[in-house]
Amino acid sequence: MNVVGIDPGLSGAFAWLDDDGNLLDVQDMPIRGEGKQRRVDGLAVANLMADRYGDSSTVVTELVHSMPAQGVASTFKFGQSYGVVLAVGDIYSDDKIDVRPQAWKKHFGLIGKDKDAARLLVLDKFPKQAEWFLRKKDQGRADATLVALWAIEHINT
Repeated sequence: MNVVGIDPGLSGAFAWLDDDGNLLDVQDMPIRGEGKQRRVDGLAVANLMADRYGDSSTVVTELVHSMPAQGVASTFKFGQSYGVVLAVGDIYSDDKIDVRPQAWKKHFGLIGKDKDAARLLVLDKFPKQAEWFLRKKDQGRADATLVALWAIEHINT
């Protein structure tokens, strides 16, 4: 079994781990458009899933929701992104898991820590792939990686 972890949204990412928890690949969320026209590129997401992950993977998506301080337009755009990710996951896997951020963050001791804590944890857990997580903006990659790792550790316990 391979596991694809997905952090949805415009700054999100995909991470692919094998069933032993080895990190095989990370990819930023494919985006099209500029400025206010930016959105998740559904066709590119579908191609990424087909090319990299195929239909033999468990797809684990962070279960997200709107935030109270988020504006209507931002919430709508985020919902669109989330819908694209869910739809493509449905196409490429019958084995899907949704995980609330609180669950995977609690599992890794990240509750109450700043956003960069996940990236630093991934750098510690996967030093051979450090180049994938060197920038602060690689936080989506780290979240996707930990979502997938949570599933592997959750399934195996």
